[in-house]
Amino acid sequence: MFTCPNCAHVAGEYPTAGVLIVVCAQCTFKYELSGGRATAFTSRQVELRPATHASRAAHARHYELTVAISRRETLRFTFGTERDDAWIRIAPGALVVVVYNMRGEERDELLFVVNRTSGERFILGKPGAQSKTRASALGVVAAVVVGLGAVALSAPLIVAAAGALIGGIATWKGAEHLLMPKHTLASDAKLTLGARQRLLGERKSLLQLREDVLSEMEDRHALTQRLSDLRSKMVAVQLDAYTMRIVAIDSALKTLDAQLDVDAQLVAEYDRTLQIMAIEYESSLAADALPEDGVGVIDDRLAELRHAEELRAETTRRLAANAEVEELLRTHGS
Repeated sequence: MFTCPNCAHVAGEYPTAGVLIVVCAQCTFKYELSGGRATAFTSRQVELRPATHASRAAHARHYELTVAISRRETLRFTFGTERDDAWIRIAPGALVVVVYNMRGEERDELLFVVNRTSGERFILGKPGAQSKTRASALGVVAAVVVGLGAVALSAPLIVAAAGALIGGIATWKGAEHLLMPKHTLASDAKLTLGARQRLLGERKSLLQLREDVLSEMEDRHALTQRLSDLRSKMVAVQLDAYTMRIVAIDSALKTLDAQLDVDAQLVAEYDRTLQIMAIEYESSLAADALPEDGVGVIDDRLAELRHAEELRAETTRRLAANAEVEELLRTHGS
């Protein structure tokens, strides 16, 4: 899932192959996402400043990445970093996405490269950073011009300084607003895009919740196995002192099984909801709008999902309130 690096709003999905143009409905920054399989990746160290008797040499690193975005088309990206070590690692064959922010129809700044195979993201810039630099430079120029003009007009020094400060800040902020590479959206298009991206945001949240439940299920399966093994050992030695502990383990296993059943049901509900969301999202792309009935379908489905989550939360509370289970968990933890 692609999250806008300027405002952290979910704005689209990373393309597996091809070039995707995305506009964030929240802040209207525009991005180019080029996805595909890396066919070549090289880097070389370059010398920025030779060593002298007073200082060490300064180096940077240049990279070249070739990405196959289809069977017939490849894109080549060249870029550099101030770091001189080969910190960007992309093996041939890895799935990658190269992200630029756009100024109109042209690339403005390279923001980051995602190695989707390894899960790494290499950040190379920030949206609008060049615009902010230009705006601050214009602010400094304006401050100097205003200050010198005030002095030339024999204004008091404090007045000249205040005028230079106000003029510089006003120019800086005004230029930053004008120079920012934002995209203009019609109001109806922004509403449609916002609804579609909110759907993606809900989908991202559900994916994370699903992963959390699956992770907890793995822990509970492992605990169930360990308690079962412990019970088998207690039964094998036939010691009367273990009778009550075996009863406690049986109670714990029963509660854990009930919890795992509820967890599995919730994961199934998440899967069904995610599939419905995918259908609605694809339908909205095909229709270039989010159908009104689709919004109702998603709202109803999320309400049903909340009920399943509440059921799981109640089962979890019963598990936590079981004193015998709590004691076994504490013993298991130590």
